[in-house]
Amino acid sequence: MSAIGLFVLRTVTARPIGGVRALTVAWAAALAVALVVTPIYVLLATAQFALRSFWSFGALVPLMDVSSFGRGYLRLELLLALFALAGAAAIWVDRPGRRSVAALFASWGALLAAGAAIIVPGAAGHAAQTSPRWAALLLDWSHLAAGSIWLGGLIGLLLLARRGRSFMVALKRFSNSAFVSVMVLLGSGIGAAVLHLPTLASLWQTGYGKAIIVKASFLLAAMLIASVNLVRTRRSLALLWQLVAGEVLLVTSAVVAAAVLSSLPPPPKALASLGAPAATAGPGPVTETVERNGYQLQVHVTPNKVAVPDEFAVRITRNGVPVRGATVIATFTMLDMEMPTQAYRLAERSPGLYEHSSAALVMVGRWGLTFEVQPAGAQPFDVVVVDHAAG
Repeated sequence: MSAIGLFVLRTVTARPIGGVRALTVAWAAALAVALVVTPIYVLLATAQFALRSFWSFGALVPLMDVSSFGRGYLRLELLLALFALAGAAAIWVDRPGRRSVAALFASWGALLAAGAAIIVPGAAGHAAQTSPRWAALLLDWSHLAAGSIWLGGLIGLLLLARRGRSFMVALKRFSNSAFVSVMVLLGSGIGAAVLHLPTLASLWQTGYGKAIIVKASFLLAAMLIASVNLVRTRRSLALLWQLVAGEVLLVTSAVVAAAVLSSLPPPPKALASLGAPAATAGPGPVTETVERNGYQLQVHVTPNKVAVPDEFAVRITRNGVPVRGATVIATFTMLDMEMPTQAYRLAERSPGLYEHSSAALVMVGRWGLTFEVQPAGAQPFDVVVVDHAAG
């Protein structure tokens, strides 16, 4: 991200002012780091999925392009290399006094490679699995592009801060592009959150939503500092440098939060259709009593562990009398990530007691247990219990 923003600042925003050698060096360093880190990241992810040591290169390297994730990030490495070649050519043939046709072609080639590179994280991540896919990919690309221009530009301003006039000229030009970038960042971020979060409550009830809140907090703080930069400190170069440094720190923290966000699965769409929970239980054996439509339900889950047969039991009474002959169907919905739902019919083992044994809880985390009850000759109803299953 910083390499893209530095290149835009070097070849578009700060051109044709002098003293931009520091931007060129920083761009090359950032790109070199990206070229080295990307294959290492793919190797680490492959080792994790293959349950092998990171140092088992002979076994891991052939597996790096097996998954869509690995193929995507290996293509990212190729696009970064193209960006490096085209960017180096654009900087090499660029002259402050005039811009040649060769420089224009090289610059556009570098920008196209950079634009293609930031498609990859979305195409290999959550955006490609979110419907509508085209909207999710467009929002993800816009978000990354805007963030890259903002972060890279801020880093570039720090490098130019000691150059006086060059810094002030670059700052004046960058403030306009930064304003547009921030607006795009906000709009695309809100749009992506609407697509990924099935309910408003999932913003604070899921790890994915909490990561969004942390990221947004850092960005809002950075925008506050940016507004101070524009309004209060046009004449104080030292204070400007300090505020820009604070902005860089906050935006970098937001990028770290975004990295955490990309490692978390978005909450499943099933959350939107899940009713309000009557009880929350777990981890550990579950014993909950709830009431619905004049019926009393005692829900039991034992031992409430994943990947082992659990006993699911519901005792249904009405005015203290067991309810016999009812149809009870239990539906299991994973609430921490997108997974197919499972449904089982509970058999009546004794008057009013309906049971089923199954390894339905296949993953550690929160599960929505929906018990659909159809009493004989009466109106059906359902009860939702949110259960935290342990390993």
